Amino acid sequence: MSAVAIRNEEILLIKRKRKRYGYWVLPGGKREAGETDVEAVKREVWEETGLRVKGAKFLFNFSDDSGSNPVFRCEVGKGEPKLGGPEAKVNSAENMYEPMWVKLGELSGLNLLPRSVRDKILDLQTS
Repeated sequence: MSAVAIRNEEILLIKRKRKRYGYWVLPGGKREAGETDVEAVKREVWEETGLRVKGAKFLFNFSDDSGSNPVFRCEVGKGEPKLGGPEAKVNSAENMYEPMWVKLGELSGLNLLPRSVRDKILDLQTS
């Protein structure tokens, strides 16, 4: 599952680099045993950005190799994103995670993966 958090015309994203390949993703991950989707998205956003989710509302599903994945519109608390959780332990020059706020106007030019999710978010912004 993934979180779409928008604040002050900016979207919360994770800048990623694996080996030499750079791309962007939404905060999110997999549900742990016993968690609901909403509990999981709150935990994942906290682990990956250090920001608390105040509310989460289902937006849409997307499919990938692991199956169907829900995307939630999330409200997050104040503060600047800071990497934590399991990603902080494996963060390196060859496997980089960097959470940050990005201006919504820049979203269409980013290599946000999966592209279908980026396109869906852009569609939501124009409707």
